[in-house]
Amino acid sequence: TMSAHPTQLCFDTPNWEDVDGFGCDWYGEYNHNDPGGCGCPPDADDFTGDMGPATQHCCICCGGSHTLSPTISPKPTGF
Repeated sequence: TMSAHPTQLCFDTPNWEDVDGFGCDWYGEYNHNDPGGCGCPPDADDFTGDMGPATQHCCICCGGSHTLSPTISPKPTGF
């Protein structure tokens, strides 16, 4: 998913899940409005999955990316 902050866009890491199989959308539904300005539960890092913690991969947790991932375009054929 994509989140908009007043000055920049943020993109969640695609297919990221915590140790229990919950993704960034779940963390967004349970926004905790923590004092640090993020909405991640205070114990989010206790549920780190194979790809790392929500605090690195989910915009709601002040993680995610501020650039789009590169895409691979097929090379034209027949030239």
